[in-house]
Parts: sequence; structure tokens; C-alpha cells
Amino acid sequence: MIKIKKSNIITAIICAIFISAASFYTGVTAATENSISYKSQGKIVFSNNTEDTADDVVFDASDFTTINDMVVSGKKLVGTELNKYPSVNMDLTTIPDFSELAMAVDTLTDDATADSNMILKDATAYVKGAKIKGAIPSKGEALYTPGRADQTIASGQYLNGTQTIKGDTNLTSANIVEGMTIFGVTGTAKIESHIVETNRSVSLSDISGTITPSSGNNAMEQVTYSISGVDADKIVSGQSILGVAGTVIEESHTALAASDIVEASGTALKVLESGKTYKIPSGKYTNGEVYLSAESINENIVKSYLEDPVHISNSNSATISVGIPSDDCIVVFAHPERPNNTLSELDVPTGANIIFSNVTPEIPSSAIRYYIVKVTGNKNKVLGFKFTNIGTNQLYVRYVVCDINISSASVVSADSTVNLTRDKYYIIVRNVDNRSWYHDFFSGAVVQYYDMPYASTYFMYYNMANISVIKALENSTIETKSTGNYDQHIVLLN
Repeated sequence: MIKIKKSNIITAIICAIFISAASFYTGVTAATENSISYKSQGKIVFSNNTEDTADDVVFDASDFTTINDMVVSGKKLVGTELNKYPSVNMDLTTIPDFSELAMAVDTLTDDATADSNMILKDATAYVKGAKIKGAIPSKGEALYTPGRADQTIASGQYLNGTQTIKGDTNLTSANIVEGMTIFGVTGTAKIESHIVETNRSVSLSDISGTITPSSGNNAMEQVTYSISGVDADKIVSGQSILGVAGTVIEESHTALAASDIVEASGTALKVLESGKTYKIPSGKYTNGEVYLSAESINENIVKSYLEDPVHISNSNSATISVGIPSDDCIVVFAHPERPNNTLSELDVPTGANIIFSNVTPEIPSSAIRYYIVKVTGNKNKVLGFKFTNIGTNQLYVRYVVCDINISSASVVSADSTVNLTRDKYYIIVRNVDNRSWYHDFFSGAVVQYYDMPYASTYFMYYNMANISVIKALENSTIETKSTGNYDQHIVLLN
């Protein structure tokens, strides 16, 4: 199809107007402002209004004839191309005008029958002079595994990816029971028939023998059994098991009770090591008394402590240097505190973390604030712990270093009595009047006991901080007592 530029059409129209308006035989007539003049012999001059006529544009009759022929030829060419569309039928025996050509263009898509449901989603087309947008969705590549239920690919969508229905090389007639068909493959595998004996009871009369199916059953040909360990020296005399008569003479014994184990002097058959558990197996008896001895409990997890406290005056700070015995240990700091008067802040170094802090009850006007700090990765180092006195009274700080690895702590009792769990460590933080010069444990508690000495001096209204560390060797109850006034927290370490 030949493309007709709009500028050519406009030029042709302008020229046609001039052709129809001008007389080629009227002589010279001056146009407005002398810019266009009509001369004899049908010439039209487009002047630049200067004496220099070299760049004037001059059209004569032959030029306009050429332009007219071009316009006529262009219209026929356009009409010919438009007639190629079924909806256009122009009579080209005459020269169509531009309105006829425009009307023909408007009908180019009148016979189109497509709608949005026939065109892919987001694609566009022109139908009956209007632009429409497609609505057909696309479905990408998919894999289908056959199963018991039908699987369908919905209509109304365009498959723009491969749709694969899985096959299975095991889908053969030999793998399908005879008489059954799966996906068009008929099975040829035969099912064998067996008569299964579901319950077979026999009486064993010997330590070996055979068991055969009952009559009419073929699911079991024969079972041979053999029982080991049925020996005469394991069976009481006078009794018989599977034909084996016992030869063991029965003895009379009294069961061993915990109360039978008492402290006594004698040569130990075995020395028991601290921290280990031992057992006496059942079925054993002795021909006489047996003596046991235990090692002295010499494990001490308390590696160091500060007997006389560090004194820090109000509004001042002090760094307490502590030697670290292992890569996993704890440091327990404690100091008396008068509510709203003796307050502290603790800054810990790298590798240390405060995992628990609390305050004991008051007696009568002071309490003990304590911090449990876990230290990791600083074996054989000396670390500095900075205390700041932010109260108005004096601060007296003590500490205990314990070589144990824990991750948490919690108060289990603020009373004098608490139930202990075996193999657990506990810390007793006590707010002690200096007149309470001793304390004790009783009521059946079995503990390994590490005590921090009382300070050689008392301070702050006769009150001091004392720390004890215990390990429960059995599940038991502990009760603490003192000759004077005190209060405390019993803290479980986990």
C-alpha cells in the first residue's frame, strides 16, 4: 500500500484552490503586499518582496497539471488499497473525494467479529472502529502426575508452556493384578491363594521340637524352636521347667535395707570415691559383714573470697580486682543496703555478665543487695569490677568466687527452711547482725558446705553481708539458724 503524507495532501489542496481561483489568461494582477502575483500564460509567482528574483517560486500551468495528476493518482491508489478490505467497496470509475476516502477508512474493521475473550490478555486489536484489550489468560509450563482423581486443564486459557503428564515405567501388565486395568493397561499378575492359620496353640513339653500347621492350612510348613538358658542349676530343686528338673537348693535371705548400713570399724572391702554413685545388685548376698569407706569430701568450688569489705564512700567509685580461676565461673558480690540511702551500680568487664541480682529482706532497717556475675573465657586473668556508690551512706562490698558453670539463678526461699534437690548448688546470702556469730544446718540436710568467714569488723549499724555456698548430696531439707538477728535469700543455681 502506498503511504500518502498529510503534507502532500495539504499542498495539493492549496494548489487546487489557487488553480481554481487564478486566471491564466488575465494579465498581470498584483496580490496583497506584492507577495504573490499572477502573470500571463498562467504563471503564479511566490515573491520574497525584494528586487532579487533569484529565490522567487514560480508555478506555471504544467506544474499545476502535474500536481493535479498526482492527487488523482494518489486517490485512486488509496481507493484501490481500501477496496482490498471486505467491508469497503468504492467505485473507482470516478475519482473519489477525500470525504469518501475518510468514510471508507472508518469502515475497515466493521466486519471484524473478535471480542476480548478471543484475544490474549493485555494484547490489543481494533474491532468495528474501536480498540479492545484481550482477556484470555495464559498458563505456563506444568507437570501432572496421574492419580485416582481426574485432573483437568481448564478451558478459556492459552497454553504458553509445555503441559507434561507424567508417565511411569512400572505401568506394565505384569505389575497389575489379573482382571484389573489401570490407565488402559490390563493386568496379568496372578494372585496366589493361601489358607492362613491365624491362631495356633501348642504345648511345649521339651526344650526343642517342631511346630507344624493344623490340617488344611498351608501358610506354615513347619516351625522349629529351641529354648536356651533352661538349665538345672538355675531351677529350684523340686521344680521342673520344660522337662528340666531343678537342682538349686533354696536359701532363705532377708532383704537389705538402708537402715542396715551403719557406721562401724573394720577393713573396707571398697573405698568409695566422692561424687560417684554406687549400687549393690539384687540377688547378691554375703558370707559375712562387708565394710565400706568413703573419701573425705575435699572438692571446694569456692576459689577465693574477700573477708574484709571494700569501703566506698558516697558518690565515689572503686574497682575491685578479682582473679578468675577458669573459663566458666561465677563471682557473687554483696553489700549492706539501707533503702534509698545506700545504693550501688556495678559495671562488669568484657566476658562478664550479670545473670541475677536481688535484695534480701530488711532487719530491721537494712538489707543485703547482691549480684551473681557469670564470667567466661578469662581463665587465670584478673578482671576489674567497678562499683559506684550512688547513695548517701557508706558502701561495704564483699565477694566470693565459685568455680561452677551455670546459666541462671533464682530465689527458692527467703525463709530459714528449704527443700534441696540432689546435686544442685545453692548460695545463701545472709544479712547478719554482727552479734550473730555462727549459724548451723540441721533437720536431715546432707550437703557439701563451703562457708565464707564473717568479716573481722562489722559495719553499717552492726549489719554485714555473708555468703555461703552448698551442694546438696541428697534430696533433703535444710534449716538455717543463728544466735542473733539475720535475714537471707537461698538462691538456686542452674
